[in-house]
Amino acid sequence: SGASTPAAVNVFIDGVNLKNTVLDQGVAGQQDSRGNPFAQLAVQEFRVITQNYKAEYEQAAAAIVTSVTKSGSNIFHGEAFGAYTDQSMMARDIFDVRADRPKPKFKRVQYGAGFGGPIIRDRLFFYGAYEGNDQDRASRVTLGSQDPFFVNQFGHLEGNFNTPFRGDLYFGKLTFLPDDASTIDLSFSRREETDITGFGCAFGNCTNSYEVAENKINTIDTYLAKWTYRADRFLNEMSFDFLDYNYNPTSLSPDSPTFEYQGVITFGGKDGSQDIKQRNYTFRDDLTIPDLEMWGSHTVKAGFKVSLQDYEFNKLFFVQPKYIFRGPDYSFPQQALLGLGDPQISAENNIWGAYIQDDWDVTSKLQLNLGIRWDFETNMFNNKYKTPANAAAALRAMPKTFYFDPEDYITDGDDRPIFDMIQPRLGFNYDVNDDQRTVVFGGYGRYYDRNVFNNTLDEQFRLQYSIGRFEFSSDGSPRNGQPTVMWNPAYLTREGLIALQQSAFTGLPELFAVKNNAKPPRTDQFSLGVRQKFGGDW
Repeated sequence: SGASTPAAVNVFIDGVNLKNTVLDQGVAGQQDSRGNPFAQLAVQEFRVITQNYKAEYEQAAAAIVTSVTKSGSNIFHGEAFGAYTDQSMMARDIFDVRADRPKPKFKRVQYGAGFGGPIIRDRLFFYGAYEGNDQDRASRVTLGSQDPFFVNQFGHLEGNFNTPFRGDLYFGKLTFLPDDASTIDLSFSRREETDITGFGCAFGNCTNSYEVAENKINTIDTYLAKWTYRADRFLNEMSFDFLDYNYNPTSLSPDSPTFEYQGVITFGGKDGSQDIKQRNYTFRDDLTIPDLEMWGSHTVKAGFKVSLQDYEFNKLFFVQPKYIFRGPDYSFPQQALLGLGDPQISAENNIWGAYIQDDWDVTSKLQLNLGIRWDFETNMFNNKYKTPANAAAALRAMPKTFYFDPEDYITDGDDRPIFDMIQPRLGFNYDVNDDQRTVVFGGYGRYYDRNVFNNTLDEQFRLQYSIGRFEFSSDGSPRNGQPTVMWNPAYLTREGLIALQQSAFTGLPELFAVKNNAKPPRTDQFSLGVRQKFGGDW
């Protein structure tokens, strides 16, 4: 949407904001996932808004998807579905035909059911839904070279291997009508996924063996309490929601080193596991006042939100070493990577937002949509971070150029301003002949997305958890102007590399830096068009 990436999209379920604020995939749970964000059976209705959406929507610079869930009624009602396909319904691809390989394993089963009805007639209702999504696909592993030297050593790692995905979606809702003016909704949703992946073909490269696979464990829970009050002259919606998101890609062989023969094969274990958590506690209130008469008719909607967010990261990269072999001499690794230090980091971020919008029917022909939104985050860019003295000295030792000033990246905890995101939203519809046949419309809006915390994490994380890079050669001579250490089989263990790091010039960490005046991503969107009705039905 709008030439933007998936990270710029946001999804709202009954007003619950599913924005991913820690990882760069837009919606919590969509990071590298084959699954759905929500049980489709539980969706009553939805809208996809690709441009010029109103001021009530936040944290998106591209499209908005908003949906309302089903509720129970005085009638018991349910539905169920199932879908199945497997490799017997598929043809072999041309690569398997040429290599005379059998059909890779493939199966997809999707199924679900929903049911709702009364607990107390006219007062208390329930609705629940479940959906399952089971997929078995295959990923092909092939050597990057068919030289007999490699085939004899690694040929057993080739083949088609199953990459299973299992997804479960749960939804439950209670609706209470204490009187004719109030509706109270309590709902819960859960998303559970496991996905064995990270091996086989990616970007045209099929040299990752099954041994380096990981299980991408994905869990998202949401809780919502919402009170809707309908008075004679206004409608008020007050809600509190809690989102608990856990992204946990885990190595299947965490105790095994990784061996990469560049261009040939990678085997051993996955070179890292992660455990990333995002928890949002959000209060929101929206007030709608219709039919205000002043130079026409107005429908005014205003609201605010406060969201307290906690982030936790545990990044275990290269706990077991990764050894990289490069040709033409594959008898020893030319490089090794090793992670050491504290892999845990946590942060807090407080978010405020407020808006007001007016749908103004100036005449029977002309409607104006006028709105403005303000958002404010206290820790979008690791704002209170203090650059350590050794990191500041390393930055200042770099030459100043027209595009780089070291002082732009050094902070004492007060050099990163908290950004006020002010966003006007303007639109119009003009019915040329006042008969709903020819309508000219247009609009302008400013839309701020956000910077996810993972983007600024490394300047702090890499100082407490360093990834050392060790360069080896057969005789200890420099390579490409860089010093090396003469290879010794004693370095083929974690302990051997740790001992080397303590006594040699190799294995030093990298330095990451974030510019102090960094700004969140933003789009300015303009539209102008005409809708024309032809005849009675077109």
